[in-house]
Amino acid sequence: MLQSLISELRLTVDPDTQRFEVVFGQGMTLFVDPEDPAKFTQKVSGKAPDFDVLSADGTVVQLPPDEPALDGK
Repeated sequence: MLQSLISELRLTVDPDTQRFEVVFGQGMTLFVDPEDPAKFTQKVSGKAPDFDVLSADGTVVQLPPDEPALDGK
């Protein structure tokens, strides 16, 4: 059942960062904690141009259209 909801898995590894992302359709991406894959560091949900970012501490930020992501990328 869960497998049918996941549209993409991404692993990014570079000298400064290791990131694992789970993409659910077009509307939600989870950034998984590299130290504990059962936890997430951020959840991005919405559809262009409006996205909400939920941090693991419960903070929610709505990204304005055409603004850079919270990590500056």
